[in-house]
Amino acid sequence: MIEHLVGPARCPRAAAKKVALGHVFLFPSYAFLFNVWMGGLEGKGFEGGVRKFMDTWRTVFVAGSVFWPAANMVNFMYCPPKHRVLFLNGGGLFWNAFLSYQNAKSNAKNALCLPLEAIKPRLAGRPPRRLTLAPPPTLRVRLLLPKLPLYLCFVCFSSL
Repeated sequence: MIEHLVGPARCPRAAAKKVALGHVFLFPSYAFLFNVWMGGLEGKGFEGGVRKFMDTWRTVFVAGSVFWPAANMVNFMYCPPKHRVLFLNGGGLFWNAFLSYQNAKSNAKNALCLPLEAIKPRLAGRPPRRLTLAPPPTLRVRLLLPKLPLYLCFVCFSSL
């Protein structure tokens, strides 16, 4: 689609136009939809996905503003059109790994901030004990493993 709007990237100026169009219109929507989708897969709903986006958007936007323009300039300037998708899939692999890391960081941060009302029913009938701030490491594994096949489908289909 961008190829039809701007034309082939025979010079750095045309490639920069393509990169700017993609970065302004596609990148923010993809980052938002990724977080909303992951919130839904984790059972947090739309509100949880928006909260996750608000937790991670600064870091994701800064990293994406460094990574994707450079990758797209190389892609538009040096890759023939038939190999562009393959090149971007390689970049997408690293980018999705970074987004997964940010997602896990957001989950760990939000797991530490449980409201007292969410904890009280679990403590009913138990003797008082000291609560620690850090969740056990197995909690993160138990939360993410059941959703792993769905996440892998999302990663595979998002790069098509």
